[in-house]
Amino acid sequence: MASAIRTLAKVLDRDPCQIPLYAPSYRQLITEASPGAIVLSASRWRNVRSDVNRAIRRSGLSVATPRALLPLTCEWETLVERLSTRTDRHLVRRFGRFCSGLQRQPDNVEGTLVDSYLEDLRLKQLARDPEQSVRAILRVWNGKIAGALLPSAH
Repeated sequence: MASAIRTLAKVLDRDPCQIPLYAPSYRQLITEASPGAIVLSASRWRNVRSDVNRAIRRSGLSVATPRALLPLTCEWETLVERLSTRTDRHLVRRFGRFCSGLQRQPDNVEGTLVDSYLEDLRLKQLARDPEQSVRAILRVWNGKIAGALLPSAH
């Protein structure tokens, strides 16, 4: 991970201590970075970003709550298990952990909760594109989950 931090510093033309850990600032730097300037392959750049993100999380310097540490409620776990693809399960599990942390169940998801999730991703998480992450969860939610949660008419 130290090598990844040095490589990132080289790409950004900064000392490592000058790289901000505030997620929006960090994300902007990464977006504007030019790894080609020091002849990095796309796969090496992905590994650098991944290793630096891991280093930030392990350091405890990030304000992000590691999602993997938040347990899913039984209701969220049941919902995740019903999804057929690994990608869908991953997206809903991540959103479900956020909701579980707020003690919100799947049948109590509404727009303001999704807005809070987006804000959390923007401010605390190192997600590359928080808006894309939310669009992806909404696609799964609206396409495969929302209808199943509606009370059936008898």
